[in-house]
Amino acid sequence: MSTAIEAGVCDPWLLNRLNDTSSIEAGTVSTESLVHTYRRRLKRTLPGTQLHSETKALVDFLAQHQDDTLVMMSVSLAGGGGELFLLDRDGEKILHWMRMFSR
Repeated sequence: MSTAIEAGVCDPWLLNRLNDTSSIEAGTVSTESLVHTYRRRLKRTLPGTQLHSETKALVDFLAQHQDDTLVMMSVSLAGGGGELFLLDRDGEKILHWMRMFSR
């Protein structure tokens, strides 16, 4: 996580938030499938909103990503809520924090 913070992928406060993790689930996802899904969702979001800018950032990231697969990791927090991340195909490096799913 600290590498993702240093790279500007995640906000520093997220490190403290994740200290209260209750479970982590991860699985491989198709980059092409994610691009297709989130390009459609981007068209349905209102420009100028936070959701639009976060979805656009995700679509831009996916469009530039060279690998055909990613690992999607869901982190559930003990007090409720959670975070969602995209990692490299080996699941070793956080590449993108999906802020729109923070709860």
